[in-house]
Amino acid sequence: MKLTKSKLKQIIKEEKHKLLSEQTDIGNERLTAPVKGVSRSKDQAVEDIEAILNELWDGGSTNEDLVVMLERLIKGIGSGFIGKPT
Repeated sequence: MKLTKSKLKQIIKEEKHKLLSEQTDIGNERLTAPVKGVSRSKDQAVEDIEAILNELWDGGSTNEDLVVMLERLIKGIGSGFIGKPT
C-alpha cells in the first residue's frame, strides 16, 4: 500500500480528531509536551508531528513504516500507555 504525503497528513489529522474527541479530560486550550517542558497548541503539536514524519521520510522511512509507527502510537494511547506519568 503506497500513500502520498497528502494522504498521510489526512490520516494523521483524522486520527488526531478521533483521539481528541475521545479525550474529555484534556483542556481545549493547550497540550503540554513534558519531554521538553514546553506548552504548545494542538495545531502546533500536529505540525511538529508532521515535521518529524517528514524527517523520517527524508531519512528513508517508507509510507508503510510511518503508518506502522503511527498505528503503534495510537494503540499505545488507546491502551493508556501514553500520557500517563512514568
